[in-house]
Amino acid sequence: MFKSPASDPVPDPEPTPAPPPEPAEPPRTSRSVAPAPLPDQASGIAKGEPDSASNNWRVVPRVLLFVPRLVVEVVNAPARGALYAMDRYAIGERTKDVFFNDERTVGVYPVGAVTSGFGLTIGARFIHRDLFGDREQFSMRASFGGTFNQQYSAELSSGRRFGRRLKLTAEAEYSIDPKDRFFGIGNGDEVAATGMPVDPYANPIAIDTRYRETATRVYGGARVRLGGPVSARLTSGVLWKRFGSSSPDDIMPGDDIAEHYLTAAIPAFEQGAAYSYNELELRYDSRRASNIWERSSLPSTGWLLLGYGGVARSFDRGPVRYIRFGGDVQRYIRLAEGPRVLALRLTAEEVRGQDASIPFSDLPVLGGPQLLRGYAKDRFRDRAMAMASVEYQFDLGQSMAGFLFSDIGRVYPTLTEVTAKDLRIGYGGGLQVHGSRSYVGRLTVGSSTDGGLFFNLSFDPINTPQKRLELD
Repeated sequence: MFKSPASDPVPDPEPTPAPPPEPAEPPRTSRSVAPAPLPDQASGIAKGEPDSASNNWRVVPRVLLFVPRLVVEVVNAPARGALYAMDRYAIGERTKDVFFNDERTVGVYPVGAVTSGFGLTIGARFIHRDLFGDREQFSMRASFGGTFNQQYSAELSSGRRFGRRLKLTAEAEYSIDPKDRFFGIGNGDEVAATGMPVDPYANPIAIDTRYRETATRVYGGARVRLGGPVSARLTSGVLWKRFGSSSPDDIMPGDDIAEHYLTAAIPAFEQGAAYSYNELELRYDSRRASNIWERSSLPSTGWLLLGYGGVARSFDRGPVRYIRFGGDVQRYIRLAEGPRVLALRLTAEEVRGQDASIPFSDLPVLGGPQLLRGYAKDRFRDRAMAMASVEYQFDLGQSMAGFLFSDIGRVYPTLTEVTAKDLRIGYGGGLQVHGSRSYVGRLTVGSSTDGGLFFNLSFDPINTPQKRLELD
């Protein structure tokens, strides 16, 4: 007979024994930490490929420039604080609200510059960046004081009206420069005044003198992009120039050019000049920011290779007949984050023709805020010039960069007579202010192996080659 399940209960399973308690972790001491590996033992850290020799060499300029860079950063601390306030409270954008429309296409804003030996130049500029709806740009500018007694200019460019490959420009300028500088012709050392006026082409003494120039320029140009960073530009214009002694109210006693140089021996000084100038320029320009996080207004890599040749012919007021040719090579090397950049430059230029056929104001010059910084503006003047430059740039914030530079070069009778003898060396540093996509201005303080201290506040990019028809 079978029994029902209820009458035959199943015995309870035996309980699972509890796990033994884990031993208490001993307190951590200095002896419980693994020692650092010995020099001949593996560190346990994965390493990438070793840096190339070129990358290792980049450390050298950073080490050499550390101390001067530290000095510049300390001196610039107040300016950095001001720029921090500008970024923190959006002063730049609020300023644009005052001077520009909501679309940022039309604006009127103040402009100015300060240059040692000339003083303060102030003025205003009007700009329309989308005149006919295809990024055509029109601008007008007026400046007074300092370098210019009066200066007026207007410019019209086609923008993208003819596509991305072709850009047309038309410009007109009128200026009265009341106290331009003339130090004679050649590479001579500056001397005190002589007893009698001398011929600057026969006697290469350098005396700091002043003269007056009135100039009118009207010209047009066409730039064609040939492919990638390669472009060509054709420029054609007419120029009228008149010269004379500066007004006694504009200069110091004893600075008049006629007191020290025979102005009759200076080409175009007494009769003036009226002539045309036509030029062809070829350019390879790959200068750019290294990545999308860096500001495009501050190039950190790339090349500029530029060559040009032009012809001048007179149509009134004395003979003008010469050719001009030259070149400019620039290389930007990114050294580190920031970015920290090494900018190298080599430029040369020559004019050829009879001395009497070349207006003295058209001779290549060195000195001032653009070429051979650390010397007075137009300190050296001759038929040819050659100059090399090294500049170290480092970031000081979103809107500011510092820089240290050294320029070396001199003027020559011709480029075939280039020599390393009697070279002029300028050096210094300063600050550059820029927006995310636009250059704002640059403050430079420089000196040279010949002495002197020169100050310049410029709103023109230092490494943008000037058009030969632009204002001097």
